[in-house]
Amino acid sequence: PHVLYRPKMGFAIPLDHWVRTSLRPLIEDMVHDCNTPLWDFFDRDQVTSQFRHHLAGHSRRQSSLWRTLFFYKWADTCLTANTLQLDMTRPAAGHAARH
Repeated sequence: PHVLYRPKMGFAIPLDHWVRTSLRPLIEDMVHDCNTPLWDFFDRDQVTSQFRHHLAGHSRRQSSLWRTLFFYKWADTCLTANTLQLDMTRPAAGHAARH
């Protein structure tokens, strides 16, 4: 069979469908979250516009929205006030204190 001898091929995931269905509430929460550190890195109006245009079928922004959602979830978990504070009283890991 031809399939045995063709070059290796990947497959697409149904990301467009997911953005319109199961991921939609998560993306809606993301664009309405005023307190996320995400907006320190991304333009909120632009992300909101991309989401609206995608849902309306005017553009295909599922990959961009997926990456932004992934970053949002990471930032929500990792970029808290506690993790952003530097403790200046201790030497950096691996560096001995100088006397």
